[in-house]
Amino acid sequence: MLDFVTVVFDNEVALLQWQAKSFQKFVDKQDIGTIYIVDNGSQTCDINLDWYGDYQDKVKILTHKDLQVEMQPHIDGWRTQQLCKLLASAMSDKTWAVTLDAKTYFTKKFDIIRDGKPGVGTTDSNIHSSDAVKYLEEYYNIDLTQMIGPGGVPFFFHVETLKEMIASIDNFATWFQSKVLEPNPPHRTFVTEFLLYSAYVKHTVGYEKLYGDQLLDPFNVADGQEHMFEEMLASDSHTKSIHERAIKKLSKEQLNKWETFLND
Repeated sequence: MLDFVTVVFDNEVALLQWQAKSFQKFVDKQDIGTIYIVDNGSQTCDINLDWYGDYQDKVKILTHKDLQVEMQPHIDGWRTQQLCKLLASAMSDKTWAVTLDAKTYFTKKFDIIRDGKPGVGTTDSNIHSSDAVKYLEEYYNIDLTQMIGPGGVPFFFHVETLKEMIASIDNFATWFQSKVLEPNPPHRTFVTEFLLYSAYVKHTVGYEKLYGDQLLDPFNVADGQEHMFEEMLASDSHTKSIHERAIKKLSKEQLNKWETFLND
């Protein structure tokens, strides 16, 4: 049984309708503990539980207050959502918590755990900030050329290990916000949520103890990857998503294809 964590901003709330439908189609209800929806926006996001159909009893909506965190004013929403993913996942009482973005939709049966290990493999850590990699290599005295796959969402946190990581750093929420972004230019990034957790796992038990070879196949179209839209649409991936800036660069025909795909 898995818990799921989705962090949402006000302007993304409507996307949860599609994610909710994809839960119902591709994730067995009996395999879900709780679906945590974290409001990282106004703290009054209007989330309609009816979207989740007979899964709505699985949904729990959280605010920053529930996470017992006060966000510092110099941190933007892209970075506060990283802290929300960590703290909300640590609220789980299951073995694994899977974190998603609001725009992440399941498009294939979500069944990738073998012998108790999620099949996510590893990926090149250089997809993230080189400053963050260097900082964490020095912080934990490790080689961080590889991180836990897929390096983005859907990302599997081993809850017990995540809780240990948070407990190992005094005043974790404050520490994270002080390291996630320098408050003054050039705004170097010293940690990201998935890199930090990967570094801690590498430092303590190693990836192989908790994670298996890659089975998970997500397809996330990032800003600047609009040319991959058709490939993404045709792929047999477990999840699909398109960044909001990439969406704006799609043609009308492509947008119609995407809407048809989601409706189907």
